[in-house]
Amino acid sequence: EHICCSRPLQCPPGLAALREKSVPRVCTIGVPGTCPPDHLCVRGVGEPLANGAASLCCKPDETCAAGANYLGGAQRCTPGDGRCPLGTRCLSSSSSLSTKAVDLVFECCLSTVIVTCPDGTPPLRRPRNHSIVRCTSSSLSDCPSTFTCDQLSDDSLGCCSIPQEECIEAFSLNGIVLSCKSNADCPKGSCTRSSDGKHYCCIEKEHICCSRPLQCPPGLAALREKSVPRVCTIGVPGTCPPDHLCVRGVGEPLANGAASLCCKPDETCAAGANYLGGAQRCTPGDGRCPLGTRCLSSSSSLSTKAVDLVFECCLSTVIVTCPDGTPPLRRPRNHSIVRCTSSSLSDCPSTFTCDQLSDDSLGCCSIPQEECIEAFSLNGIVLSCKSNADCPKGSCTRSSDGKHYCCIEKVQLIYDALN
Repeated sequence: EHICCSRPLQCPPGLAALREKSVPRVCTIGVPGTCPPDHLCVRGVGEPLANGAASLCCKPDETCAAGANYLGGAQRCTPGDGRCPLGTRCLSSSSSLSTKAVDLVFECCLSTVIVTCPDGTPPLRRPRNHSIVRCTSSSLSDCPSTFTCDQLSDDSLGCCSIPQEECIEAFSLNGIVLSCKSNADCPKGSCTRSSDGKHYCCIEKEHICCSRPLQCPPGLAALREKSVPRVCTIGVPGTCPPDHLCVRGVGEPLANGAASLCCKPDETCAAGANYLGGAQRCTPGDGRCPLGTRCLSSSSSLSTKAVDLVFECCLSTVIVTCPDGTPPLRRPRNHSIVRCTSSSLSDCPSTFTCDQLSDDSLGCCSIPQEECIEAFSLNGIVLSCKSNADCPKGSCTRSSDGKHYCCIEKVQLIYDALN
């Protein structure tokens, strides 16, 4: 009898299973010799096998990328224990050089190194594989018309959205209006798309041409008087209204040397995005929150006085993944997740299926391009499907004929044949 599992037992992310005749080798945690020296006996992810086995021999095949170390690599972990915080995975440290798996050092590692554009927005990504659309500063054609080539937070170049603001005055040099392909072509200016479809170096609305205008840190909005942000002095009471804070701004100081602005918190830390569960407090503008986090007002702060608010380091992006740890399909224009309903196959492209994401919502997830050895049948009828929900403990897989069927997992089929 074939048993159709909801999800086959596999190694946690960052580890590869040892397979013998395509069957993963099971083991017993704590019993030496059940796995080769370069493998670890780890509790797997997914449904236990029919004999109750839930641990597999797994070999580390991914290390924590540079810049992705959670808490600078200070939080150690054990693969398979599930104790790393939301948005992180237990991976081998890049400093681990041993060939014996038991000697490797594992750390909680950010699942995604959060790369942003200069204004904090995400760069343009390809919907198929979620990779950043790269560009060169000398070519405008690398990016769509509403994007420009700019330097990202990891110092690489990528396509960033152009703010749809009116260019009050184009920058001119010796009487010649400067056209541009990217910000790099503008002397302390901003390359902005004009109403005629062309790009020009544009003078900022404040009419100060600077590398980056002084503004409030992410999550706070500047108090403006006649469109000019109000400056203040940190530590001097009364320079800002009660619902504002005097905060060190981000960007170039103003011409008079002022570097602090009256800023009002306008964003709170989203549910599930609390860094260390909200334990790491911060002060807006101090720049001390770790990579991939921002200093935001806690959602539990109810005071109307800004000085009484509680601020915490908050994940810049709540990392939402598919059940297998891969990112869901996103729209390239605004980076939003492509949503779906389990009853409709047409919501997702042909190589994606509607599945439950890590935040319990539904989204389009990539279908692993594996061969379906045998379709699941009930009373002699092969079951077609639109999503995994249509399969009794099964997996909805696209077949070579372009249709979707409930498919018996490879591992389970082989296991059944051997028993």
